[in-house]
Amino acid sequence: MLVGAIDRGPLVDIVFTNGVLPRAGPFTTVKEFHDWLSSMLTMGKEQHWPGIDPSEIPDPYRQSLPDDSAVVFTHSDLHRSNILISPEKPHCIVSIIDWQQSGWYPDYWEFCKAEYTADTRSDWVREHIPQFLDEPECVEGFELYAQAYGF
Repeated sequence: MLVGAIDRGPLVDIVFTNGVLPRAGPFTTVKEFHDWLSSMLTMGKEQHWPGIDPSEIPDPYRQSLPDDSAVVFTHSDLHRSNILISPEKPHCIVSIIDWQQSGWYPDYWEFCKAEYTADTRSDWVREHIPQFLDEPECVEGFELYAQAYGF
């Protein structure tokens, strides 16, 4: 089981390639990936609070990420502009483009990214995403990490 880019390298999701976080992975387990996410919340804290051991700072979100998640191939950037639909009825998906962020992620990642990168009040989130992705139980945990990273 590998959590990483399609080429077995570090993840290239925009969440991890913002120039602030160190390269993400690849990880040999989902738990290792989640532990890395957790450790990034305290990155750099020792500079601001000398004498504080970052590993001793509790992470209130860590238990919200399921370490038993399956690893699946994920587009990681599904939104309306990356899904090409036929103009004639009945409409159907013609192509999915922009696979740059794709890779092997925990099974909740696709839903969380698709929802998080859109307006939560939009018909895309309320009507369309639920037609092809099931909402995982850990959505709130994902959102807390995303907000903590400034994403």
